[in-house]
Amino acid sequence: MSTIFLTILSRSLWLSGVIVFLFLLRTCFRRIPGRAFYFLWLIVFLGLICPVSLKIPYEATVPPMFPSQTQAEAAQFPEVTVPADASMGTEGQITESEPAPTRFRFEDILSPASYLWAAVTFLLILGNLWKILRFRKGLLGARRLKENVYETEAAVVPFVLGFLHPRIYLPINLCETERKLILQHERVHLRRKDYLIKPIALFITSLHWFNPLVWLAYLLFSEDMERACDEAVLDGSNGQIRKQYAASLLALSVENQSAGISTVAFGERRIQYRIMNILHYKKSGALMLLIVIFLMTLVACGTFVQPVEVQTNPTATTQPEETTPVSQPPETTASTQTPSTVAYEDVELDTDIHYPQLTQCPGELTKGYINQSLKAPADQLDELDTTDKKSLTYAVTRCDDTFFSVLYTMTLTSQDGTAQQTMIPVTVQISTGAELTMENAFADPKAMAALLGNEEATAENLQFYLQKDDVVFFFRPEEDQDYVILSLDYAALEPYWNTSFGSRPAS
Repeated sequence: MSTIFLTILSRSLWLSGVIVFLFLLRTCFRRIPGRAFYFLWLIVFLGLICPVSLKIPYEATVPPMFPSQTQAEAAQFPEVTVPADASMGTEGQITESEPAPTRFRFEDILSPASYLWAAVTFLLILGNLWKILRFRKGLLGARRLKENVYETEAAVVPFVLGFLHPRIYLPINLCETERKLILQHERVHLRRKDYLIKPIALFITSLHWFNPLVWLAYLLFSEDMERACDEAVLDGSNGQIRKQYAASLLALSVENQSAGISTVAFGERRIQYRIMNILHYKKSGALMLLIVIFLMTLVACGTFVQPVEVQTNPTATTQPEETTPVSQPPETTASTQTPSTVAYEDVELDTDIHYPQLTQCPGELTKGYINQSLKAPADQLDELDTTDKKSLTYAVTRCDDTFFSVLYTMTLTSQDGTAQQTMIPVTVQISTGAELTMENAFADPKAMAALLGNEEATAENLQFYLQKDDVVFFFRPEEDQDYVILSLDYAALEPYWNTSFGSRPAS
């Protein structure tokens, strides 16, 4: 739930700038036709519901991916100790040099905010469905005129309603001229599938109910939908009926006829604005067409193109270390730096379950994603249904402006004292919140596994975490066997590293 909410929130914030741009453009340049804005709003609503974006890489001055010895020794963060081998009977505790002060953390409110968002969204969608069903009930006595055209006293203005079999509903006592013009307008809605598009736009708006700019976009989209149909009718008649058409619109005008129902209605949405558009409407020329194409390209880029920071691997000078198998999970003590831009604190889920959470990190949403990844092993152990005693300790093996790497040790101790340990690494990129795995960290995971020189090491069974000077790989040949630990320095890995590890939505 939290991941869906963060994605919706990210898209909403990202596209707020595009909505403001279109609002200002619409206000300042009235000569741009309504059909142009209609398609521009379609792009925006598609972007609001579609989390996919085209990543455009760019280079920026960032801290090095693999810090030098001088950088790493510049400062130290609070020491975190992982327990010794479980067979020694030592129970691990997380200790820090100083107790961390209580700070506001975005992730503390993330879960309740996610459920609040889901509840309000559900109520909005349910309320709109109830309105539609109630409105349709009042149309049961409509009289059929021809094909899908009906006349009813319940219709104050003409409108189209229906999903699979849409119908045009007309008020009674329309003159022949008005009926002809109105049917032309409503058939444009049918041809463009507006009876489907508008409810979908309302559904998307309901997902973004917390953003007033999205509601503004929905209202302007509804107006421009009607303007686009007005212009299509005028184009079909060479503009000769504009006065009659404007008079029909004025005669049938009504504010909020459908009480918030997502129908496409002839006489709704700022009548004065539409009448002025009708009376001064001119067919678009070649120049206006070029302007519209440029605007559509610009809005599409603003909606679906996301710049992504690319980090390049510096040239390292150290040589690969020899790989040596060991029989037990390593006892790791973290003693590297914490720059001012990245800080963390210890969190206790249960007496014996601890995990780190970032308290300081560039970008609140990115920090929220990172902390979700860091909390996942604790949640996994907490939800494990077992009578064994459960404990989780960790060591922060790298913490800088580029990466945050943690090695968890999960221990299950049975009633007879037998302990089973599992090592769980979590490494995240600070700038994007992306979690590193064998699949996205290395261009060729199989070649990377072969580089380790152990026949039993494969891309499928290998895991890794980062340290100051090297990368530690480990695997179990068999489920009941001890871990095999292999390490390589960054120089040996440089040809295999990917320059990008994917990204979470921008914060």
